[in-house]
Amino acid sequence: MDKKIVFYVTGRLMMVLGGIMLIPLAIAVAYDLPDSFTDILEKPETLGFILGVLVSILLGFILTRIFKSERQLEGIKEGFAIVSMGWVSLGFLGSIPLFVFFVLSAGDHSLVGILKSFTDAYFEICSGFTTTGATIFNDIEILPHGILFWRSLTHWLGGMGIITLAIAIFPAMGVSGYHMFRGEVPGPSPERIQPRLAQTAAILWGVYALLSGIETTLLMFGGMSWFDALCHTFGTMATGGFSTKNLSVGFYNSQFIDWVITIFMLLAGANFMVHYRLLRKNFIDIKNNSELHFYVGTILLTVIISTGILYLAGTKPTHQAVEHFHYSPISYQELDQHIQDENAKISTLYGSFRRSAFQVVSIVTTTGFGTADFDIWPDLLRFTLLLLMFWGGCAGSTGGGMKMVRIMVVLKTGWRELKTMISP
Repeated sequence: MDKKIVFYVTGRLMMVLGGIMLIPLAIAVAYDLPDSFTDILEKPETLGFILGVLVSILLGFILTRIFKSERQLEGIKEGFAIVSMGWVSLGFLGSIPLFVFFVLSAGDHSLVGILKSFTDAYFEICSGFTTTGATIFNDIEILPHGILFWRSLTHWLGGMGIITLAIAIFPAMGVSGYHMFRGEVPGPSPERIQPRLAQTAAILWGVYALLSGIETTLLMFGGMSWFDALCHTFGTMATGGFSTKNLSVGFYNSQFIDWVITIFMLLAGANFMVHYRLLRKNFIDIKNNSELHFYVGTILLTVIISTGILYLAGTKPTHQAVEHFHYSPISYQELDQHIQDENAKISTLYGSFRRSAFQVVSIVTTTGFGTADFDIWPDLLRFTLLLLMFWGGCAGSTGGGMKMVRIMVVLKTGWRELKTMISP
């Protein structure tokens, strides 16, 4: 393996990340305009982004100078090494703004406090880049705008892949990245749209950005601010689920917003090659793509079943639901009121359908947004949602899980073996 080219390309990735971090820095400054440059350095939020930008660009520049290489990337080992090393290093560099913010805001400069701040920052950013959606924050709404935007932006970058984004730039730098693309893109095999890999990467990001722009516009039309609309779009299209509100999408209590996000979560869980072909007026996937049929059919069937069960059975009674609140204890009266509120959401057939559709799509695509407390839904639905969370979206989508195509192959293989046993 050529270690020199691995460090060279990793350095380029670091410089790309440093440039991207200028965006949340600008957001942080714009939302709290300082009187002087000194004021910028005194704010933990902006200081963290400045250090993140400087360290990323400087470290990347040093690596590209020391390990400068014009050789084309050809080996599969180098490709996978760059993807692995790139994600680890980008996670560390991306956590610098949060790390500085935690240390300076908490005021705990002990070794234990510093280590805790770094652990929390690295966890949050890795959760963002991998679109996992787990968070260490109990109260999202107290965070400054720059931090909120950065954690959501890491979702969007990680959804399609920051390395895939960089591939569109690398050919101009003398680096070919097919094996990087192969290691980055989810699914059984990476599919090319154009002969040149950079063109394929650019097209995928173009479709990704187009859908993101449409969703942002629709969410703003539905009453969201441009900031909240953009952050929720990042979480939707990347199927990660970071929100700017403690109650997630349920904060808005808007039918329009619920359906917009439901539709775009559904789109984000489908193969982006399908979106590209549909935009080119090529509808062959609608007819012949068996994975797409299986994905949509699974969701529709689950939504219909969930709607019927919710409408007929409602949520768990208070004396049964209390066991789900052991780690966040509330009074019996508060719990009873909470369950009454949740039952009111599904008291009509349409209400049950609306909440079922949103939660099923959110869980299947591994997005994790919420408009209802499905933890107090009937156990059958909770088990079904848990199972489908492992299934995930389609290959070539931003969704997580094992991918629908693999589940479909396993089920078809099992059915074939069963028929063979019955009729050898």
